[in-house]
Order: sequence, then structure tokens, then C-alpha cells
Amino acid sequence: MQPSDARALWQGLEPYHSMIYFAPEGFEEYTVIGLEGMGQGYFAARSAAIGAATAEVVTATFFNFHPAPSSTAGAPASCGDRGETSTRPCSLS
Repeated sequence: MQPSDARALWQGLEPYHSMIYFAPEGFEEYTVIGLEGMGQGYFAARSAAIGAATAEVVTATFFNFHPAPSSTAGAPASCGDRGETSTRPCSLS
């Protein structure tokens, strides 16, 4: 695959990928489970596949972000810090 092909694929799929994190319905659900603001919801959604993880693990995973937003805004990122034992991060009810 040529870099131009990869870029074209990314440009075509990115709108579908990013809407999941920024849709108003997502923010409503993040609030229901106790996450505050865009940062916590975003990092919780992005790190969901990790399972229960500390803020330090999430911060390391998102090394390309400044550490402050991923560690403080996303502190309960996968709800591991909230004591949930489910394999699903922050069960949505």
C-alpha cells in the first residue's frame, strides 16, 4: 500500500470513527456513568478495549497527547479507578 492510498483510506473512514467519540448522545451517556467533560468521556471511550486500567496506563497508551488531559481529564478513563470489576469499562445502563 502506498502512503497516498493509506491517506485516502484514513480520510474516508475518519468521519465514522471520530463521530463515535464526539456525538452528543455519547456525552449524555458519559454523564450517566459519572464521567465529566469531554476529556473523561473521550479517553474512556478510546481506552475501553484495555479494560480496567489506571490513569497511568491510559496516559502511557495515549503518549501522543499531553499528559495532563489524559491523566487528569481522563482520570477514571476505563473506570478502573472507580472500583468497577466488570470486564466492560463503565457499564452503560
